Amino acid sequence: MIKIKKPRKNLLIFYIKILLGVLVLCAVSLGLYFLTITTFTQNFHAVVPHEIYRSAQPNGTFIEYLKKEYGIKSILNLRGKLPESWHKEEEKAANDLGIQLINFPLSATRELNDEQIKQLISILKTAPKPLLIHCKSGADRTGLASAVYLYIVAHYPKEEAHRQLSMLYGHFPVLKTITMDITFEKITQLYPNNVSKGDTEQPMNAT
Repeated sequence: MIKIKKPRKNLLIFYIKILLGVLVLCAVSLGLYFLTITTFTQNFHAVVPHEIYRSAQPNGTFIEYLKKEYGIKSILNLRGKLPESWHKEEEKAANDLGIQLINFPLSATRELNDEQIKQLISILKTAPKPLLIHCKSGADRTGLASAVYLYIVAHYPKEEAHRQLSMLYGHFPVLKTITMDITFEKITQLYPNNVSKGDTEQPMNAT
């Protein structure tokens, strides 16, 4: 009787190809989703209605829209004050509309130190509301600042506040930007039980 060998090697290759195809499809889908939320919707969301909003880098037209529709009184720019066209446009729009622009540069791939955390909390507490928080894509640095506001200022539970750092907003914690999650965890240890009392400092680098 002749034994027929099963093509195990070919079957394994077949499954590997399927797996790779699924991974590529997932990567493309996530890329398209990220492109959509940052390009077509500005990644704009309400964190706390009438208090805190978040977005990707806004242009002058979008800032004017936010002022008209949401009454934005201040903008927290986490990219910092840079000699580039996007910042000049943002600065001009803010000045023309009477919006306070606060430039507070953070890195999406480096943990915040204690002094940066203290300054960020101070800004979030004292900046005129409604406040718009943004970085470049509105995903990582913006997610951290939004989570800190919910946890420290609005006294949301840790788990709920941490949802501001999620793929819904384009944040992928498997990349270097996981430092934003690490920083948030550090903050919850520095300020346990959602309590942060004491005098607040004035916003840094306000213009």
